[in-house]
Amino acid sequence: MSQRKGSGYAAIPSNSDVEQQSESGPSSAGQSPWRRFVNHPKVQQAHNALTHNPAATFTTGLVFALGALVFVALFLPDNQSLNPFPSFKGETIVPPGISAAALEEGLNKCRQIKKARVESFADADRKNPRADSRTPDILIQNAEVWDGEGNILKNVNVLLQDGIVKAVGKDVEAINDNTEVIDVKGHIVSPGLVDMHSHMGVDSWPGLAATQDTNEMTQPLTPFVRSLEAFNPSDKAIRIVNSGGVTTALVLPGSGNLMGGEAFAFKLRPVDTLSGEDMLVQSGVDDSIDRKWRWMKMACGENPKRFYGSQRKMPSTRMGAGYLFRKRFSEAQALVDAQDDWCDAAEKLHSKHHSVRLDSRFPEDLENESLTGLLRGDVRLNVHCYETHDIEAMVRHSQEFNFTIRAFHHALDAYRIPDIIKRARTNITIATFADHWGYKKEAFQADPRAPKILFDAGIPVAFKSDHPVLNAQHLVYEAAKATHYGLPAQEAFKSVTSVPAKALGLGHRVGSLKPGYDADVVIWDRNPLSLGAAPLQIYLKQKQSAQGKVVVDNGKIVCAGEDCDVQLLSLDSNLPEIDVNGGYVMPGIVAVGSSLGLIEIDAEDTTGDGQIRATTSRDYKDIIQAVDGLKLGTKHLKRAYEGGVLTVITAPMSRSLVNGISVAFKSGGKSLLDEDTVVSPAVALHVQIGDSYKSETFATISGHIAHLRRILSENIDSTDSSNYYGLAAQGKIPLVIHVDSKDEIASIIRLKEHFKGQPNIVILGGAESHLVAQELAHANIPVILTPLLCTPGRWETQNCLTGSPITNGTAIHALRAHGVKAAIGLSDNGLANNLAWEAGWAQRTSQGLITEEEAIGFITSDIQDILGLDDVSLTSSDFVVWTGSPFDLDSQVVMVSDSSNGLQHIE
Repeated sequence: MSQRKGSGYAAIPSNSDVEQQSESGPSSAGQSPWRRFVNHPKVQQAHNALTHNPAATFTTGLVFALGALVFVALFLPDNQSLNPFPSFKGETIVPPGISAAALEEGLNKCRQIKKARVESFADADRKNPRADSRTPDILIQNAEVWDGEGNILKNVNVLLQDGIVKAVGKDVEAINDNTEVIDVKGHIVSPGLVDMHSHMGVDSWPGLAATQDTNEMTQPLTPFVRSLEAFNPSDKAIRIVNSGGVTTALVLPGSGNLMGGEAFAFKLRPVDTLSGEDMLVQSGVDDSIDRKWRWMKMACGENPKRFYGSQRKMPSTRMGAGYLFRKRFSEAQALVDAQDDWCDAAEKLHSKHHSVRLDSRFPEDLENESLTGLLRGDVRLNVHCYETHDIEAMVRHSQEFNFTIRAFHHALDAYRIPDIIKRARTNITIATFADHWGYKKEAFQADPRAPKILFDAGIPVAFKSDHPVLNAQHLVYEAAKATHYGLPAQEAFKSVTSVPAKALGLGHRVGSLKPGYDADVVIWDRNPLSLGAAPLQIYLKQKQSAQGKVVVDNGKIVCAGEDCDVQLLSLDSNLPEIDVNGGYVMPGIVAVGSSLGLIEIDAEDTTGDGQIRATTSRDYKDIIQAVDGLKLGTKHLKRAYEGGVLTVITAPMSRSLVNGISVAFKSGGKSLLDEDTVVSPAVALHVQIGDSYKSETFATISGHIAHLRRILSENIDSTDSSNYYGLAAQGKIPLVIHVDSKDEIASIIRLKEHFKGQPNIVILGGAESHLVAQELAHANIPVILTPLLCTPGRWETQNCLTGSPITNGTAIHALRAHGVKAAIGLSDNGLANNLAWEAGWAQRTSQGLITEEEAIGFITSDIQDILGLDDVSLTSSDFVVWTGSPFDLDSQVVMVSDSSNGLQHIE
């Protein structure tokens, strides 16, 4: 008995099966129609009859033949399938197809696809199509040129003509009589800065729901949207950012989607037409001479998976993200293949003048058009990617689908995997931050030395703003900070000029100050890599230093100055002596205003104490104390400690009107049980007022004010020492109010007047406080500015002073001019080690009105005084030793002394 055949491969007949079937005779299954006809029983009966009756043979044979012919005719194809061009009354019938015009249009697209791309070079003889004809020739004399490519040329002249740098050199002179001559008297002249990651114009200032166009968050794959459609030429940020020396910016879609869409490069010069298109770097460019690049934004990691995962959509994991990337790349590749096949067929028909027409037009798909440009090498891809495995996954995708990644953005982990990055087809640029880190898990492994590590590995590094995440007005500050962590000065300056320009494919036009480049030129008031540097303002201030000795006994400074011999004689003769080679000794910095010590990663609730929900409770027993939620020994606190921040004042984290009671503690503290860790468990009562704190519980700002008034009224006569509402109402502890708007600050001033000046009110934030500076001084209300360098990014901060050269100073200068006690706070946990530099910024942009000692007070003794804590001065146990002025970016913290740890050397 033969074995029954199964399914799958077992169901496929073998040769032996066929032979066995042949030997056993035919079967009806699988026979041809003719064989079935011949073997039919009736036909066989007729055949037998004919062979035995010859008389009927002829007639029967004729009938049989006719029947066979009819049967065969049933299986013949019709005339149309036999002849694709049948005739009717002598005319050929042609089946439908595309028109000759459609064929020619498609062929033109084929030619465009296959056309050799031009290589662009700087050309001193060209004319910039964006040049303003009303602008005269300009000769800059006696300049120190930083050319953006690492070279410094001293005592040279620069000629600008027709929007182009015509010449740079010692003997360069004016060509025309109407040339405007500017003698910069030795000041540094550089190319305009290039920001290769910005959202200005699509995330406009002030930020409103109506102006938020950064992400098309309706699906994770939107490569087809374009930032140009959303770019707002009236964004306030454009002028502010340009005032910081930034002349070119790549405006990208956001990072909420895996494929965010196309980006566009803009020149930050206003145009009379108020047209975004007229502001494009490539506006008016002849692409037969100058290659017109396109740019695209993609993103991997936390952002897409968090947003879509919360909606139970793909991607909720990196696995889902990888699949969606590959699926969409595969679809784009299929379109590329279909286009190539069409072009091949069309060109063959066209070359032979064949009358056959293609039945379809050139295949196109708007949703995948930009991706086909990427796969064909016409789109420069920029990928938002932080972590090592995310970066590697994108490199893997690029290898599988044969496309080029031009830059990884943010990429705070890139320094850990230079070899993986080098696996890509081209040398990928890392567009990163100098020291912005820690705000989410994928930003937590960052190291401020990363740019130096990447540079040493031969990987190009650019600094970008991610504006408005960082205010791009201070892009050069990012480069300056990198020098503090070891990046050579000119390499740091290249990171905001020629490196990003080359990564954008615009390295022949912007980012360098050389003949043939666009006339985007910045004249700096000082070394652009020094604190407070600003374009187009001449100001010189010599660095000051103090000399002398500091005597420390049992962890405390007992003498500071030139004459400490008496104190030295009274101490142990074996006292070690440390020569700091002219360095600075200053008090430990005090950080107030952030959530340091309460959360480690802002985007991860599990790493923190938690947020207080909005409540209408007025019971003082419900007040939360930050001391109960402290998390010590964290990476953020360690970074702050090593940056000279020895004391931190933190209030509970809250979305409610009332935050709670702040705690002052040592950043180097190990445990709350150590007596030196907590400086004060109850520093001040903190509340917050403004649009950011509206909720279902408090829907209005007037409701905020009313609730605060009621709290103070109900507790002002309390004699209970545990009633913090009463203590704040009576002025026994400060009442710190986080508020920015001038109008809400005015309401706070009226509130203090209502209680006859009794509450000791302190303004925290204060972006618009300069507009009521006189009234604040009269009411004796101090201000802790957080941050010092504000932006008009929100409606309630739209009138902030952004600084030179747009405004004459910042809020701290205006407040001090009116006699308001002012200090500098911390608004971002990850930027605690920048506080010394912010104080230096305030001093070095004060036109000599603020001394170094006064500026140091902004972040030390002034905060202690404002919040009623013991003054931290040179006679305390907390001090920091710097190699030079703390206001110089090349100065380092080398020693720290505090009551928790004693004297510590900082590596």
